Amino acid sequence: MFALRLLAKCGRSACLLTESGECVLHRVRCSARTYSTADVTSHPTVYFSGIQPTGVPHLGNYFGFIQPWLNIQNTEPSTSALYLSIADYHAISTGFVPPEQMRSNIVLMAAGLLACGVNPERTVLFQQSEVHEHTNLMFILGALQTVTKLQRMPQYKDKAKKYKAGEVPVNLLIYPVLQAADVLLYKGTHVPVGDDQAQHMNLLTDLAVHFNSVTGVNYFPIPVKVGRLVNDCHIFFEWVDKIAEVSGSYARIRSLRDAAKKMSKSDANSRSRIEINDSREKIFEKCAKALSDFESNITYEPKRRPAISNLVSSILRS
Repeated sequence: MFALRLLAKCGRSACLLTESGECVLHRVRCSARTYSTADVTSHPTVYFSGIQPTGVPHLGNYFGFIQPWLNIQNTEPSTSALYLSIADYHAISTGFVPPEQMRSNIVLMAAGLLACGVNPERTVLFQQSEVHEHTNLMFILGALQTVTKLQRMPQYKDKAKKYKAGEVPVNLLIYPVLQAADVLLYKGTHVPVGDDQAQHMNLLTDLAVHFNSVTGVNYFPIPVKVGRLVNDCHIFFEWVDKIAEVSGSYARIRSLRDAAKKMSKSDANSRSRIEINDSREKIFEKCAKALSDFESNITYEPKRRPAISNLVSSILRS
């Protein structure tokens, strides 16, 4: 079992250590610098993805993100580099999070990922804010992007509706620029993201092309989208010079209280989700009180009976 040693120090902050005692933050910083200066033609396969620290992962996190990542981790050859970021900067895109709560969420997410099978000897698991080059590159890429284009992003428009006029956080607007910097910093060749991030990945491509054009250097490889969506599976992007496809077919887990919404940690009702550390009794209690419908029989028909179908799926997977 891999231990999360939070008392070890790396510079000014707590550090996650691998079994061999290597500091993950040191490892990821060295890799960032190495890959940022690597020749494009000889660049290795690099998987990069991130997950926001929302505390203990829930069932939706596991089947929508963690399990597909474990499949990659356990099947990719050792020559492929795997980077998994606990994206704490992205977690404050919609508003400030108190420091103590953020620290707790980061630890709980890291512990949850390790408990689910993320292997720090194979996957470089790190805290986004501890690698300052992420925001350095974001600032540079921001000079190549316009406010107007960012305001047209579907996800921004949807989330901005929740705020009063003039009160939308700046971080929400620049979220996709930071996301692009996350990937481009490592010249990631494969980027597993959800279908709701498709427009952000298109922006990533545009920024890479624009940067190469204005600098006159083929510095960033240009990503292309491959594969197709199946039951809300992940979209995967890969560089033009790579020929590979990774796909998943994991149906999205919905809220136990409202099948129209995805299972989310932000839901104030704790009965809306099943967390990975819930006891068997707690899981059955949540399922027993979950939203269903008025029909007495049980069938799996996601379109006609979304609530009961989601409940069946959640119980079977738990």
